[in-house]
Amino acid sequence: KVQDTPERFLSCRCVLGREGFREGRHCWEVEVEGEVGDGSRWGVGVARESVERKRYMDWSPEGGIWAVRKRGQFKSLTSPRT
Repeated sequence: KVQDTPERFLSCRCVLGREGFREGRHCWEVEVEGEVGDGSRWGVGVARESVERKRYMDWSPEGGIWAVRKRGQFKSLTSPRT
C-alpha cells in the first residue's frame, strides 16, 4: 500500500521520474514492454510542479502537462487538441 501524500497522484497512474529541470534541452528514450499493437495505451511527457494531483487532471499545457500518448493512435496533448 502506498501512502497518500500531497505528491501522490490520486486519479490516474502517473510516475514522476525526476524532480525537476530549470532550463536546457532534455530527451527520453522510452521502452514499452508487453503489447505494443493497436491495443497498447501509454504516454510520456513533462509536468509542471503545480499540476493537479488529487482531482481530474487537465492533460494540456494549460493544466501543466506537455505530453504525447498512444491509445490506438499517437496523439500530442496540446491546446487546441490535435
